[in-house]
Amino acid sequence: MTGYRRLIDHLAGLARDCVLADRIERSGHAERSNDDALALSADEAERKAVLLSMTADQQAVVAALLRQERAGAIHDVLANLPAFGLTLDGQPLDALGDEQPHWDFLARLDGDRWRN
Repeated sequence: MTGYRRLIDHLAGLARDCVLADRIERSGHAERSNDDALALSADEAERKAVLLSMTADQQAVVAALLRQERAGAIHDVLANLPAFGLTLDGQPLDALGDEQPHWDFLARLDGDRWRN
């Protein structure tokens, strides 16, 4: 597997991993769980209270939105990289994949396989 494909596959994996979304799904809020050792700040406590006031379905929506935003941010970075002339293994990023980097990322995120 080329370095480009490893990079895109790795970024797709990072997009799926969202610590805040995982915390909401597990605990009903996104704040750290060691607040007994170190008190939450006023902002942290407010966010925790808001999320805990939601139903499980509402919390799931927020978790999904966080994952969607994370993937969107990675997509936006990839969409702009070719404009900077970045290369990988001596070749322009936009010449290494099946499509432009951001489209290859979206395809991997959707579970599509590489074409060849």
